[in-house]
Amino acid sequence: PALGKVCVQELTAMRVQQYYGELRRKGLANNTIRKHHVLLHTALGAAMRQGVVTGNVTNLVTPPAREAPKHRFYDPQQLRTLFRESEGTEIEVAVKLAGCLGLRRSEICGLKWRHVDFARGVLSVCEVRTAVSGRALEKAPKSYASERRLAFGGNKALCALLERLHDEWQKRRECEPSYNPEGYVAVTEAGKPYQPDILCRSVSQFISTRGLPPISLHGLRHSFASLANSQHVPMFNIS
Repeated sequence: PALGKVCVQELTAMRVQQYYGELRRKGLANNTIRKHHVLLHTALGAAMRQGVVTGNVTNLVTPPAREAPKHRFYDPQQLRTLFRESEGTEIEVAVKLAGCLGLRRSEICGLKWRHVDFARGVLSVCEVRTAVSGRALEKAPKSYASERRLAFGGNKALCALLERLHDEWQKRRECEPSYNPEGYVAVTEAGKPYQPDILCRSVSQFISTRGLPPISLHGLRHSFASLANSQHVPMFNIS
């Protein structure tokens, strides 16, 4: 939107550089701004090959320096504390699906009760929910390997949580047929499915208010991987 009203032939290196500054002032990280740069560079490169523009102005722009990603993770005691603190809250199922099974945020948001097999104690990751320009979008996972079946039956706490939430959903549907008709597992009190960025903010705010070490929802996925590795699960299986 910041550049959409500018005719592509009138786009200058200075305007693009100002755009990166605007993104920085909004709080976007360097690596995120670099993704905007790559997208612009690719689009203008295609325009140049098609004769729409005579040059690619992003070649004259300096994108922000790349930052090494910072991955925080919890140890077992910290995870137990977070699980205990989150009991009975809206985010409980999200933090436990990420911390116990390593689900991505979009996989948590896209998980539905029809994907949960209580008889076998297995859930299937076959659909994700994300957002594009503020609009919800459901699609298949990002790769073939991302489609997987995960056992939760051996985790008594997670199993009990899922069974309780499923029972609550069914009972509420009997009284309110319009409540969460699609059967999303992670929903707000009003029964609305989360968008990934909103869910992440809710988790971060909850952790901050409880005085726990800062960690993102994706960081809980890293915590799961770290714990699995410490239990000698092969790296191929973890990945």
